[in-house]
Amino acid sequence: MIALLSAVNYLSGSKVVAGMIAAVSPVIAVMLGMMAYEFAQKAFKGLGKWIGAAFLVLALVLLEVLHLHPAIVIVLYLAYGTVHYRILARKNKKGGTA
Repeated sequence: MIALLSAVNYLSGSKVVAGMIAAVSPVIAVMLGMMAYEFAQKAFKGLGKWIGAAFLVLALVLLEVLHLHPAIVIVLYLAYGTVHYRILARKNKKGGTA
């Protein structure tokens, strides 16, 4: 275990490892940006432009203004999604039988 930690410490100061990390960071940033864009597209398609934009603004306020932890915001949105889909399922069930 100690040998592994000393190898990590040795490699962390390496210029080659620092270069690899510097090369990977922009790729990760682009991938996260694409994922966020695609997620926003799906939200706007599913919820509509106005509600999707309202949820986007709400997330920005919760994260940037109120400094709420991102995990809490995710849990809140998952809870909303659960309630939303249950309401839609009940609505479709009632509409389908009539």
